[in-house]
Amino acid sequence: MGGIFTKCVCTSATSEQEPPLQPSNVDISLATDDEENVARGLQSDQQVGREGPFSVKVSYQLFLLETLNQYRQENLFTDFTIRVNGGDFPVHKNVLAACSNFFNDLFSGSDSSNSIDCEFDKVDVSIMDNMLNILYTGKCKTDQNNIEAMLSLADTLGIQDLFSKFAENIEGNKLSSSKRRVLNCHYQDALLTKLSSFQMGGLFCDLTLTMSSGKVVPVHKNVLASTSCYFKGLFRSEMREVHENSVYFGVIDEAIVEDLLKFVYLGEINITFDNSRSLLQASDYLLIEPLKRQIIDFIKNSTSSNFWKVYSLVRSFDCLDEVYQEMVNFVCSHFWSIATSSEFLHITDQDVRWFLSNDDILSSEAQMLESLIRWYKHSEEDRKESFRRLLNLIHMSNIPDQYLKNLAMEQGIDELSRFSGYKLKDDVAMEDLLKTSAFHNVVLFGLTHRLHYTHSYNLCYWLPFAGPWSLIARIPHNKSMLANGSPLVYTNSGLYVQVPWNNPKLAFHRNPLTARHLMPNSGVAPTSEIEPSAPMTFDCAAVTMGKYIYLIGGMSMQERTEVKTVQRYDVEKQSWSSVADMREPRYELTAVNYKNKYIFVFGGIDGSSHRECLKTVERYDPLVDRWSYVTSMHQPRSSAFAFVHNERVYVIGGERGEDVYPTDCELYDPLTDEWQVMRIQVNTLYTSRGQTDQGSFLYHPAAENKEPSVGKSCAGGLSVLSNISAQHDQPIFNEAKITRPYVTCINGSIVILDFSTCADGQRKANFYFLDPESGNFRILQSLFTWPTDISYGALMPLSRKDMIKALKD
Repeated sequence: MGGIFTKCVCTSATSEQEPPLQPSNVDISLATDDEENVARGLQSDQQVGREGPFSVKVSYQLFLLETLNQYRQENLFTDFTIRVNGGDFPVHKNVLAACSNFFNDLFSGSDSSNSIDCEFDKVDVSIMDNMLNILYTGKCKTDQNNIEAMLSLADTLGIQDLFSKFAENIEGNKLSSSKRRVLNCHYQDALLTKLSSFQMGGLFCDLTLTMSSGKVVPVHKNVLASTSCYFKGLFRSEMREVHENSVYFGVIDEAIVEDLLKFVYLGEINITFDNSRSLLQASDYLLIEPLKRQIIDFIKNSTSSNFWKVYSLVRSFDCLDEVYQEMVNFVCSHFWSIATSSEFLHITDQDVRWFLSNDDILSSEAQMLESLIRWYKHSEEDRKESFRRLLNLIHMSNIPDQYLKNLAMEQGIDELSRFSGYKLKDDVAMEDLLKTSAFHNVVLFGLTHRLHYTHSYNLCYWLPFAGPWSLIARIPHNKSMLANGSPLVYTNSGLYVQVPWNNPKLAFHRNPLTARHLMPNSGVAPTSEIEPSAPMTFDCAAVTMGKYIYLIGGMSMQERTEVKTVQRYDVEKQSWSSVADMREPRYELTAVNYKNKYIFVFGGIDGSSHRECLKTVERYDPLVDRWSYVTSMHQPRSSAFAFVHNERVYVIGGERGEDVYPTDCELYDPLTDEWQVMRIQVNTLYTSRGQTDQGSFLYHPAAENKEPSVGKSCAGGLSVLSNISAQHDQPIFNEAKITRPYVTCINGSIVILDFSTCADGQRKANFYFLDPESGNFRILQSLFTWPTDISYGALMPLSRKDMIKALKD
């Protein structure tokens, strides 16, 4: 075997270094060319679908080694040449030394520069090329004819254990001599760990970085250039630093240099808000795109839990446009929680202007004004002039005039007296206006229950604080098809509703909030029917995500069977497409958009002949177009309500079949994939006598414990989350029955609307506002409605600009 290596200019020396790679570090797999292509595609899918730092690290390491191999092939940053029979191979000393005992010993004993030549006789060019590919990337292609020559060369280079295993696999598969196989030695982690140890020990380094403190750090040009476009361009230039092999690194925060180099060499990084600013500055300056991508993902995933830190970073860096849009979306949905934080009091007037200039915020204008007043009162003397200017950004016409005048008097702000709000159509108690200012932007889209003389149902909307019902359109009827689960979605200034015909279609109503009062001879708003690309289902679920509306599952009208198909409608292109099917068919299911990242579906009724109620839960990832099961609910339920609040999903109400109703609200945490139970039964609420509107007590009358308690569960009602007075000997609770509830979450409160009051033609609509954290709730009963018979619909907040449209009369 020694005859293969015939000449080397330098002499080898005994090295006390740790052997570069041990067989235990390496995993070997075999595949044909075609199988390798398929595997590469599957691996790519898995990398996209998997979460966590491990998959990111592996992806980066593969990228780094492939880049180093490409530099070898292009003769970039090489410092050694291997000569074989018929060709020369420029290589990098540090890579070969990390892979091979032979090269490690050879280079450790060399005292010459970059022009050392090493010759191999009787080694074919293709054999050496394969060998270098395996040393750099862990991959090569060969067949049975070349196995002996490969083994011989591997023995010389000190990596014979790898190839002996490879040969055993070749023999075991009994391949024909013409069948080429791909050898994968998954040792990138061990290889890069060795390279990192070389850097820390100053071995085979050809560049130094000088810190602002004067500290000198040795590095490898080829590794830095593989990751940083800044260094790649610098090393290929004629600048003085290149010739002197020294770069001043004082522009980079010295505190993060160690973390930075650990990422460059190993793909490992621990990003926190303490180091994110410095790392982002460094990655942006040095053009290290893989690191910047990880920082951006970290910041995006932290928007809800660390909003103000994210806000500070986004406002400081131009490279965070992607995070900026994510932050704007978060602000639109969570402005009130942001405005009530202590940090809001200390922001600049420019920051306040940024918030108040956003007309897409889903918040009542009363809350916008209250947030501005709160900021102003924190430093009244210094902010007086700014407050006067910022007042012009509040849409005063969106605030009830009665509320506005009361606020001006209570706060003693004369500037408010020059503004006028809208006049209420009905008498509403000031107490109710004050208590429910967070819901002044709520709208109810509804469908009537009874048929009118036109043989149609009325599609209407109602602003609880601003007047009577208004007609959007009349929908031709079919009694068998009026299902309470018919999708009804308001997005992009348009209302989408599934018309309950024998052939279900999605109908679009442009600018429905411009429709006016519900009168017998009122006109019908323009309606366009959207032809589906495939037969639509009824009793399906509808979820909006970005520019898409997803219609999920349901019952096929033609076959009267449950389906697991999902159709997606693009509201911008006005086109349909099919996406991946759910794992199982279900109708009367519940679906929710979780932070514009995933869609979750809960329960429903299955496709069996017994029509069983389900408790299974599926998650859809639109990035990879794939459904997967997550932990199931505790109870099966169909036609439930679901909403997202404080990182968790609330699933409440619904049916279990055979007139059995779930009595628990279940809370799902997507981060831990765990469920918790909260005792809320939406069909029955229990209120303290004499305190109906305050709702400071939540308790079931059957409970016998009179002692103060917190968090005690009560069957059939709500958890005891407030202190119960022990001095009452008689039950002090009234029972409120809700026969047709609608449940959602608005401004951090669970809002329950009793549809039975509308369907029975009463002039009052009962709202229940529930605090999910404390359990306290209040009932609002003084809002008069136009006498109609709404029995199904959706309650939702409007944006500021939509409120302007709805109130314009």
